Amino acid sequence: MAQPNLRPRYKLVWLTLLLLTAGCTHNTTAQYKPLSPVPPIPRVNDIYPNPAPEVVRYDRYTLISSKPVDAQRDPLNQIMDISMPAEMVRSVGDGFRYVLLESGYSLCPISSPVFAELLNKPLPGVQRSMGPLRLSDALQILAGPAWRLLVDDVNREVCFTLRDAYQNLVSAKPVVPANVIIPTKNLAQQSGNPFSGSSASALTPVVPTLLVPLKPTIKPESISIPSPVLTEASKVLAPATAVFSTEAPGKTVSGPGTPISVAPSGQLWRAEVGSTLKETLNRWAGQNKCENGGHWVVIWPVLLDYRIDAPLAFHGNFEYVLVQIFELYRQADKPLFAQASRPQCLVVVSDIPGGL
Repeated sequence: MAQPNLRPRYKLVWLTLLLLTAGCTHNTTAQYKPLSPVPPIPRVNDIYPNPAPEVVRYDRYTLISSKPVDAQRDPLNQIMDISMPAEMVRSVGDGFRYVLLESGYSLCPISSPVFAELLNKPLPGVQRSMGPLRLSDALQILAGPAWRLLVDDVNREVCFTLRDAYQNLVSAKPVVPANVIIPTKNLAQQSGNPFSGSSASALTPVVPTLLVPLKPTIKPESISIPSPVLTEASKVLAPATAVFSTEAPGKTVSGPGTPISVAPSGQLWRAEVGSTLKETLNRWAGQNKCENGGHWVVIWPVLLDYRIDAPLAFHGNFEYVLVQIFELYRQADKPLFAQASRPQCLVVVSDIPGGL
C-alpha cells in the first residue's frame, strides 16, 4: 500500500508562518510621531465683524434676535425720504447740512477752494425731494459724480475729495507777469512826416520806478531857537500871541465842547412791521453766508411764533444779532430760545431752555 507524501504540505505551513512573523516584526519597528497641539482661537465678542444673528430666549416660549439694526450700527445706511424747502435750503452746502441733521454726522471744514466753490453752488430743483434711499447715497447725489465721499468715523464727519479723473480739470489761478512789455516807437528815428522813417518799433520793458521822498536837509545854523526867559516865582509869564492874531494877548477864546457820536459798526439788520419772528429769522439766515460755505439754516420745530409790531434795527454779525433779538422775548409768557451751531451753520429754536 502506497503512503502519501506530506512534505510539500509542511513546507507551505512553514512558509506561511515565516511571512506572518516578518510582517509582525516590521509593524513593531514603526515609529509613531506625536501630533502637534493646535492653539485655541480666542473668541472676540464684537457686534460689527460678526454678521450672524444671535437668538436669545426672551420669555417662556419666545425666542428673539438680539442683533442690532443696520441703521443703528451705521447711521449713514439709514433710509431717508425728505423734501428740502426752498426758502431754507438754497445752496449745495445747505443741502448737506439739512440732510445730515440729527444723523450724528456733520460736514467737515472747508479744505480747498474748489470744495468751497461746490458748497456755494445753487442746489438743483430736482434734488430737493429725495428718497427713499440711503443717507450715504443722498450725500453722493448732492455732491455729484466728480466727488468721492469720505467718512471720518473717529470725528463723525463727512467730507468729499475730488476724483483722480477730474484733477486736471481744476482751473489754476491766473499768474500776473512781473514785467509788462509795451511796444514804444523810437522817436529818434522818426521825422516830422508820419509816412517817412522806419516802421519798426522797439520793444522796451516798462520797469516801475520807486519814488522815495527825500528828507529836507536842515542846517543847524538855519534854526533859530529862542532862549528861555528866566523870571521870578512871583511873576506870571505873559501868554504867547500868534503872529497873525488881531486880539489882545491876554484874551483866550474857548468854544463849548461838542459830544462825539460814534457810528454803530457792523451790518445793519432790520425787522419789518407786520412780519413774524420766524419769517425775519429765515430772511436774515438766507442773506448771511456761513463761514463753512452756503447759508445758515433755521430749524423751527415749535408752533409758537411772535408778530413784530414795531420796527427793529440791529448792528453786528449774525450770531450777535440772533442773541439780541431773542433777548427781547425773554420776558414773554412763553419765551423762545435759540442756539447757533457754527460748524453745521444751523440755528435751532425751541420753547424749552436747554432742550435744543
